[in-house]
Amino acid sequence: MDNSDTRHHESRTPDGRQDSGQFTASSAAERLRERATAEVFATHPPAWMPEPGEELVGTFRGLSSGPTRRGETHQIALVEDEAGVQRGVWLFYRVLADQFAKADPVPGDSILFLRRPDRTNEAGKEYRDFLVLVERANTEAPSPDPQTDWTFAGGQG
Repeated sequence: MDNSDTRHHESRTPDGRQDSGQFTASSAAERLRERATAEVFATHPPAWMPEPGEELVGTFRGLSSGPTRRGETHQIALVEDEAGVQRGVWLFYRVLADQFAKADPVPGDSILFLRRPDRTNEAGKEYRDFLVLVERANTEAPSPDPQTDWTFAGGQG
């Protein structure tokens, strides 16, 4: 029986690269967290991990959630980029989560995530800044029908 703290697994890192295949955690809790993270990476698209100035533009496909390496659960915005590649935007930065909530996308909407330069708040703490913009999916309005469009029908009579 192998009692070592090293376990073999297959997963991808948040940026989509194959990881080393070894767990190096020293406690059962850390090993479980690493296993949970590996499961999320295996079942979710590669994470968008931008540098300042980088953007992700695509179609919002929905929300998922997953645990971080610290064991916290966060929402993941699922986006299909302009090239058709599925990406996951982990909403664990407060500004990013707030911007996403404010944009209030629904599946099918066009969405842009922009990592702005880092900023400093009034207390002198540096934070990551983001912008999220949404353009609603085009929905064609039906042509006016006098049977159902009362404003149009009212003008006829």
